[in-house]
Parts: sequence; structure tokens; C-alpha cells
Amino acid sequence: MIPEQAGAEGREVARGYRETAEALIAAHREASTPQPATATEVTQPQEGTEMSTGTAGGQAAPDRERTEAAARTGAITAQQIIVAQANAGMTADRIAEHHQDVAASLLNGAETREGEAFAIEYSLAGEALVGDLREMDRGPEPDHTPGSPHPDPRLAARGWRNCEHGIYHRRQAQAEADSDPEAA
Repeated sequence: MIPEQAGAEGREVARGYRETAEALIAAHREASTPQPATATEVTQPQEGTEMSTGTAGGQAAPDRERTEAAARTGAITAQQIIVAQANAGMTADRIAEHHQDVAASLLNGAETREGEAFAIEYSLAGEALVGDLREMDRGPEPDHTPGSPHPDPRLAARGWRNCEHGIYHRRQAQAEADSDPEAA
């Protein structure tokens, strides 16, 4: 698709995809950048002491830290992208569709533990945020106290009320009066 030929909406969608890709690339680079060696890793052992290869306990901590950093970056990236999309006026369903496409692509393309952690946290954080957006779209819960009118104004005008069991109903006399125009 050529953004210039797609109209204003197409250009906006293309720009969103481009920004998403740039943010994901930057976040992945940040998460996979090697950390500088600390002073304890650089020190040389004293002469006559045994040396270990450092494969068991020494490597686990830096690997875990890099994986956790990548996971945090994935969650933050998902949050930034979804908030920007919501602020731009995209619907929760459209954001969810985009998020699922990107998350699937990240999971399929992950070649390292850090990449997998980034993709998994990106996916989980995005799903939670999209769920929050959908909940906000639904609005407040209807009033379930006995006698309260139905949340649909059309049904409330026809006499539908909540009973003590939390079920909406119409009284029989009210229903007959509404259905028989001569009874009124």
C-alpha cells in the first residue's frame, strides 16, 4: 500500500504501523544491548587459587537480569503504543487487532530468551490494557436495586423494572394496558 494514495485514514494507519515498528526496534535494541562488565567480573583471581568457568551460577544472574529488563521493556512498549492509539481515537477492537498482530509477529521472530521475554510481556500487558479500554467503553453497571428502571430508555418507558431477584420484568396489568390502546 502506498500511504499517499490511501487517503487521510490510510496515511494515519500507515504512520501508526511505522511508529509501532520503530518503537519495537528501539526497545529490542535497548533490551539486547550488552551491559558493561562490573568490577567483580573484571578482577583477576590471585595466583594459586582455583578458577571456575562461571557457567553455572555466575552467568545465571546477568542472564536473568537481561531477561527481566527485556520483559519490562516489552510491557512499557505495549503501554506506550496502546495509550497513543487510544488517544488517537482508535477503538478498543481495532487496537486489540493491531496488538495481536504485532505480538504474534514478535513471538514468532524471537530468537533469544530476551526476545521471548519482550514478546510475552508485550502481549500480556497489551491484553490487560485492551481489556481496560473495553471495560471503559461499556460504561457503568446498571442499577440492580428492586424497582429500578431498565437501562434501555425505550424498555424503561414501557414499564420494564428490576425485581427483587435482579431480573427485569413488566407487571401484567401494565403490559395489558400498553398492548391494548382502548384500555387507556
